[in-house]
Amino acid sequence: MTLSFALFRHNQSFTLALLLLVILFLWVPTFINPIIINYNGMPLYQIINWLTMHSPYIATILACLILIAQGIYINLWINRHDLIIRSSYIPSLLYIILGSLLPDFRTLSPTLLASSFILLACDLLLNMYKQKTIDNLIFNASFLIAIASLISFQALFFYILIIVALIIFRSFSWREWLISICGILVPYIFIITWKIVSGQDYNFIKLYFQFPDAVYVTTNTLYRNSIGCFIFILVIIAYLKINTYLNSTSVKIKKGYSLLTWFIIISLVSFLIFHVDGNCRFIYLSIPFSIFLSNYFLLSTKSFMVEVLFILLVLTTIFVQINYLYPII
Repeated sequence: MTLSFALFRHNQSFTLALLLLVILFLWVPTFINPIIINYNGMPLYQIINWLTMHSPYIATILACLILIAQGIYINLWINRHDLIIRSSYIPSLLYIILGSLLPDFRTLSPTLLASSFILLACDLLLNMYKQKTIDNLIFNASFLIAIASLISFQALFFYILIIVALIIFRSFSWREWLISICGILVPYIFIITWKIVSGQDYNFIKLYFQFPDAVYVTTNTLYRNSIGCFIFILVIIAYLKINTYLNSTSVKIKKGYSLLTWFIIISLVSFLIFHVDGNCRFIYLSIPFSIFLSNYFLLSTKSFMVEVLFILLVLTTIFVQINYLYPII
């Protein structure tokens, strides 16, 4: 592995400094000229948006801090669950790059906020492996998905991930399935009851789908799709490489990657079904993509190919920033 990746493996303080520089490069233009998108989020999103006093500057700073926290957390739980071939800050770097790539991503979107709870839920689901009882894990994971869906309704689709986790990690138990349903319903029962008692309109789900997707799209569609295709090609290459590696790993790691694969499938299907939150719907994919790409970069023995792909990713990021400041496309 050449110098760029050696630095991330062996020099922790340099890695943190470089991560900070990457964050500043990606976010400074947005700090100077914040992107204003009026998302029609679910009730919890409306509360969070109100707490920012509807200031685009406060919202942008908060979005950046959330993304950094998510990048650090991803690094922690993939190391804890052995989903990375060796300890490295590359997952944090790639998550922050992918999660900031398009200008639309650099807003306090419902998707960004919801993805924090989905990350926590995934951590709990991965803890289920070989546990004697998982009642608390499954309830908490379902509860977190429900909270995420009260920020961005699209996140409710990730309840399927809980069902998949129960199939992958456990033998069938009606009790565990029932607990997962209870975890999803509790926040909705509470918020609907509160809205009825306070005399508010409780049909907030219908209001969420009130506006068309076009309202939230600020990036040229061809431009967005070209970048998306490039990222998908990288992930497919990574997936093929990792599949070979998984043949010699433990059952726990194989099941963990099965869950991540389903995460990608669910994200893609939900993207096609839900037409709110615009380009920000891609943020969910940043979670599994950063893990797959990190392992590819660490596993590959062809250092030249790795460097070329990484440089292409960096150049794509630079182009996106230049295009944001001085529109070309």
